[in-house]
Amino acid sequence: QLATLLTVSTVEESLRMLAEQADNKRQQLALSRVHAGVVEGLRLSDAMARLGPAFPPTYRAMVAAGESSGSLPEILERLADLLEKQQDMRAKITSALVYPVVLAVVATCVIIALMTFVVPKVVDQFDTSGQRLPALTQAMIAISDIMVHWGWLLALVVAGLCLVAAMLLSRPGPRLAFDGLLLRLPIVGRMIRNVEAASFARSLSTMVASGLPALEALQLTSRTAGNRVFRRAIEDMANAVHEGSSLSSAMRRTRLFPPLLVNLTSSG
Repeated sequence: QLATLLTVSTVEESLRMLAEQADNKRQQLALSRVHAGVVEGLRLSDAMARLGPAFPPTYRAMVAAGESSGSLPEILERLADLLEKQQDMRAKITSALVYPVVLAVVATCVIIALMTFVVPKVVDQFDTSGQRLPALTQAMIAISDIMVHWGWLLALVVAGLCLVAAMLLSRPGPRLAFDGLLLRLPIVGRMIRNVEAASFARSLSTMVASGLPALEALQLTSRTAGNRVFRRAIEDMANAVHEGSSLSSAMRRTRLFPPLLVNLTSSG
């Protein structure tokens, strides 16, 4: 919207119109604060920076590059395309995961209901028959008995483990180890690699095309990586490029990116 408005009006007037038509109150407040910063004499990127996480560093850097080169509407169009493609990728991944997640949740609920309500009633029939039960059936009955009498304790233990896991994953070391484990999984790992590599290529190409130096673009792209192993690898690539290495050589040394992407980068 801002890119479209800038073709017919000034930055100040465009921001004012966007703030007036915003439906979300928080969005309206953020745009009003950006507008106030521009009115005070700040550059658009500097006014965005005052809002902290409202505008990511990558976004602000590309806006700053557009202001410096005088091609802000074109840069904003590229940003819009980048954000739309990222949103489209997230939607595809979410839609692909919805069915297995729903299936797993429903299956878990059915198993809990069977073990908690159905199996205890069947046990009464076995007790009256007086027959010796197979070991597998006895094990299932024992699990059902535990779930009936100690289900609340199991639920507390699972909740506690989830809380501990969330606390551990909030720390850099455990999160890095967990992300590395995800990359080593047979099917999920390959999908994560492809998604991260595609996101890296798309973000880096957009920033370089917008006029940002390759080194600065690499440093900004590392912040957009969701997987911590990829984030550290991109940071190492930025350091290697800073020391004089080519981008493709630095990319090849990480052993994370698909060979096709490495070879195409080398050709570029």
